[in-house]
Amino acid sequence: MSENKISKEDLSEEEQPLLDYADSVNADESTDYVKKNKEKRAKKEKKEKKKRTFGGELRVNALALFLGAVVLVVVCVFGTFFFAGKFYESQYFLNPSTKVSFDSEETDLTKIAKFQEIIDFIDEKYYEEYDINTLIEGAIDGMVESLEDDYSKYYLPDTMEEYTSFIDGTYNGVGIVIEDNENGKYVSEVTADSPAEKAGVKVGDIMTKVNGTAVVGMAMSELSSYFETEGTVLEIEFLLADGTTTVRKITVSAVKEPTVYAKDIDGGIKYIQITQFISGTSDEFRSAVETAVSGNSCKGIILDLRNNPGGYESEASKVADIILPEGVIATAKDRSGTVVKTVNSDADCISVPMVILINQNTASAAELVTGAFRDFEKGDIIGVKSYGKALGQQNKEFSADGSGIVLSTSRYYTPSGECIDKVGITPTQIVELEDAYSSLDPDAIPEGADLQLNAALEALGIEVKDTTETVSEDVSA
Repeated sequence: MSENKISKEDLSEEEQPLLDYADSVNADESTDYVKKNKEKRAKKEKKEKKKRTFGGELRVNALALFLGAVVLVVVCVFGTFFFAGKFYESQYFLNPSTKVSFDSEETDLTKIAKFQEIIDFIDEKYYEEYDINTLIEGAIDGMVESLEDDYSKYYLPDTMEEYTSFIDGTYNGVGIVIEDNENGKYVSEVTADSPAEKAGVKVGDIMTKVNGTAVVGMAMSELSSYFETEGTVLEIEFLLADGTTTVRKITVSAVKEPTVYAKDIDGGIKYIQITQFISGTSDEFRSAVETAVSGNSCKGIILDLRNNPGGYESEASKVADIILPEGVIATAKDRSGTVVKTVNSDADCISVPMVILINQNTASAAELVTGAFRDFEKGDIIGVKSYGKALGQQNKEFSADGSGIVLSTSRYYTPSGECIDKVGITPTQIVELEDAYSSLDPDAIPEGADLQLNAALEALGIEVKDTTETVSEDVSA
């Protein structure tokens, strides 16, 4: 027997029909046996064919279902993004400008509902036409006012620039300081690199006309209106020292005010005044100090911070660093008491004796310098108690409409850990000015009548002469 031959007994009953058919293939096909087997075989083949066809259809249909599901998912995903984008663009969904959220757990939801109801009530019942955007601006302004903080403020559209111009130390003008004169307006100061200086204006020139209008006797407020709009070209007539007149065309521009003024006082004393802390103030101060101490002739420095409203903490910190030895100048803390900033000084400092002058209008960044000067025991502080502001602000501008907010975000502390907000700094030597001079700028006080400056000179060992001169009104243009 061949090894490849399989007996009937080796197969299961299900496989028997195949063996029966194999045994009969050589038989006579006309016999009943053959006919029966052909019929049987035909039925089986038909059945097998039907089974194969069904299986193929099933496989084809499953693939079609899978591909259909994939297409459906893709369509749904892209459709979702498309319609969500349309909702967003149409400001119906997830748009910050039309949705206000309140994250605090303390928020009273009934007040939010009330706010909406009031808007709806106004919209339905108010007897005149109104601008909803004006109401929204008013609501924002009222919200900030409700903080009851003197230094947090909302600036309505197109007004934020006024604030930024102030803290940046810029103003629209031509860069001159003028005083009333019988012939017009006497030019007492010309700002370096200003439109006026570039046009050839000198100290001592007298402004007689602006755009053909005489300025003799004109109120300073009226005259200032000519210098308000940047880009305006003015024809200004001046009477010169030699008696001739000339007309200069000067364009009104954004002028950056100098904030540091220095002069020599008899006896080797150097006087330095800082009017405000703006960008570049510390560089001006460093230059003034280096000039003052060069040549070993400086016997002392008087730093005048009277009427200084403050400004940038970063500039004040740099000034303090120039004055003071190594150590902490100030720290800032948020509402939770966490230190958010520490301001330090390096080891380099002014070595000559120094006195600081302050008054009731010395505030903010100027008090930061004064407080550190006091705690480092660097020298005398002379004048009257300072204003008392030790809050730091951050600004947020909205360029789309020119609005913005100034928000108090931290408290400042002196090196000793004192927060002088609403307290002020008491001088080591209290000296008051006469009432007639107490609100004037230091340079407007008649010579000899500045009792605070006199006391500072005496503290530095200088004998003071008693002289006086007339006070005159001035204005920057």
